Amino acid sequence: MKFVSRNAQSGLRTLIVSVVASMTLFLAASPAFADEADSHYRMALNYKFQRRYAEALAEAKLAYKLRPDHAAAHFTAASVLRQLGKYPEALEEIDAVTRSHPEYAGALAMKGALLVRLERYEEALPPLRAALENDAKDTASAANLGKALRSLQQYDEAIKVLKDGMFHAPKDIGLMNNLAVVYRATGRNQDAVDTLRKAIKLSPNDFELRRNLAITLRTDKKWEPAIIEYQKVLQLKPNQADAWYDIGVCYEQARRPQEAIKAYQRYVQLIQKADAKGAAQVNDRIKTLQRNGPAVK
Repeated sequence: MKFVSRNAQSGLRTLIVSVVASMTLFLAASPAFADEADSHYRMALNYKFQRRYAEALAEAKLAYKLRPDHAAAHFTAASVLRQLGKYPEALEEIDAVTRSHPEYAGALAMKGALLVRLERYEEALPPLRAALENDAKDTASAANLGKALRSLQQYDEAIKVLKDGMFHAPKDIGLMNNLAVVYRATGRNQDAVDTLRKAIKLSPNDFELRRNLAITLRTDKKWEPAIIEYQKVLQLKPNQADAWYDIGVCYEQARRPQEAIKAYQRYVQLIQKADAKGAAQVNDRIKTLQRNGPAVK
């Protein structure tokens, strides 16, 4: 998603699924529980459950150092590194799993997700497709495959993949959000709006849904509805600089120059230290508005 965000829910699901998957690999690869490698592996799992990621990673590495073909230890290390945002290192670990277990859906799904995160979209397609062939209800892989296909401008397949995922999980917010983005990319703005509004009914305080709805309405030049949505975006994240700029554009196009000026001024306050050139350009726009009013296009 206090309300649990989709990202937090997804992270928890990922943690539980990866641990269970790791245990499955462990049992398959190592019936002898008593050796030292397995002892380190079990410690890695314990630390991971406790979110003590540095210690979990150290124990996993000790396990496969003692037994290089310990696929479960590599899988656990990959999962921990992914949680820590160390995606290239996580990919190296998951490659060790797929070399020894090339058809293992959990490892394929993680590999695809990591490649998407690294924006290596073409490489992400085969493992994600294979993961979905193994488990059509894998909504995370459907979302990742949809994103990869969208990024490669393979829109028709992206829509099909995301709709197939929603068949199995009709209330999955991530799938709905991704589908709306694909619709917008293909000019189907009303379909995007309808999809996002359905998702927002399920998760009214989801920042990404609100932001994407506002962007879609602005793209469609529906200035007043877009302003309403940007106001809701800024209620959720008052210091979101891009939203202040975008609502300023909408105010300007809606012939509300004073509100546009205030929005642009807030944008300048938020970015001036990091982007002095950009702030200066917007200040010029503010001066023009103060002199002449909005230049409606």
